[in-house]
Amino acid sequence: MIDGKPYIHLGFLQSLRENKNLSAKKEETPELSERELEVLFLMSEGLSSEKIADRLHVSAHTVKTHRKMLLKKLDAKNSAELIRKAEKLGLF
Repeated sequence: MIDGKPYIHLGFLQSLRENKNLSAKKEETPELSERELEVLFLMSEGLSSEKIADRLHVSAHTVKTHRKMLLKKLDAKNSAELIRKAEKLGLF
């Protein structure tokens, strides 16, 4: 208390705000599998589904399924929006 008014240290308030932002960010980040993260990273490098499939030793159909799930989980309409949202969420 200072002059009869409650006093809260500015550093404490900033710490609370940062923790709140981190918690909110965690809640907004969808749960992605390790393979989905791999596909997402390779997509961010501009690779096609076929090239990603070759690199991961899976079928192109499997990669396309991962892409569809990523679009759904990150609520993106296309690959460009998907990559932008993933970067914003700090996924890579």
